[in-house]
Amino acid sequence: MRQKDGMQKTSIATKSNHLVQASYKLTLNEQRIMLMAISKVYPKKPMASQRVQRITALEYSEMFGVTAKNAYRDIKQASDRLLVRLIKTYDKDPKKEGYYKFQWASKVYYSKKEGFVDITFHEDISPYLTMLSSGFYTKIEVNALSGVRSTYAIRMYELLKQYKDTGERYISMANFRKWCELEGKYKVYSDLKKRVVNPAIKELEDKANLIISWDEVKKGRKVVGFDFMFEENKQLKLF
Repeated sequence: MRQKDGMQKTSIATKSNHLVQASYKLTLNEQRIMLMAISKVYPKKPMASQRVQRITALEYSEMFGVTAKNAYRDIKQASDRLLVRLIKTYDKDPKKEGYYKFQWASKVYYSKKEGFVDITFHEDISPYLTMLSSGFYTKIEVNALSGVRSTYAIRMYELLKQYKDTGERYISMANFRKWCELEGKYKVYSDLKKRVVNPAIKELEDKANLIISWDEVKKGRKVVGFDFMFEENKQLKLF
């Protein structure tokens, strides 16, 4: 993850837009491990030769600024639970009446002695990571998320970055809840705003180099969505 001059190499995870707009929930450690694994996949090449990706504790430690001891702990915890984490996608159901559900990985191997985890991507995720058509994918800068600790902030970062070219995005309340698997949680909007939306935006501004402004979109007195405007904080990036 580091170049010869000691500077950290930029790590880019490329996802199909359908995967960005899928429903899933991962812990912080699992999000980090998956983003690192995806960043090692070449999106223009077939998945067959790159289904297995190795993440070492050293790489993880350098990327996210944690101690070696904590890096070992984090990748072990992620590897222990990753096989039960599911993705729900909606793009193959033209009537949008249902969804497909599958795993991120079909197999995981953890080596405690050598300090690494090998992730074998599930075959059903292949079309969402490889052989992607131009304009139908989103590039996620893993380095920019190195200090982010909220899984909701990471999801919001991905959803905003999908519209990087315009710097504007409307997200309906229904989709936001669905994509972040918040259906049934924080049913009162003020709770959702206090515990999810505001903290995620603050963390992205403080830790992910973004400037974000947003408005609630209402139908009558009910909040039905969000209008986001965002850009990189270029001044902060200089230092």
